[in-house]
Amino acid sequence: MKEIVIETKNADSEPTRRRVEADKVLMAVGAVPSTRIPRTTSGIEVDEKGYLLTRDVPYGMTSRKGVFAGGDVANRQATVVHAMRDAKMVAEGIAQYIDAVKLMEMIG
Repeated sequence: MKEIVIETKNADSEPTRRRVEADKVLMAVGAVPSTRIPRTTSGIEVDEKGYLLTRDVPYGMTSRKGVFAGGDVANRQATVVHAMRDAKMVAEGIAQYIDAVKLMEMIG
């Protein structure tokens, strides 16, 4: 391979193209969140780019009570390490939510 054409797409501007000489190329592919979740689940709000909006307390809860989200669908794309950390935080948020629901049922 002698060169590669790189096209960069931004939501706020037109795509840009440039040619770069290269001996080897490693490819990384970007993506956007799927629209399936908000289309098929009522009460879930998204931001202007389609990412699910979530709360900090309980962490990861969407605008629909009791529905949680994390990782790339809510917090932009990141590394696997970030996704794992986010999954742990969402799991803690779910546990907090369940504990709160149980408490509210007990006190009526």
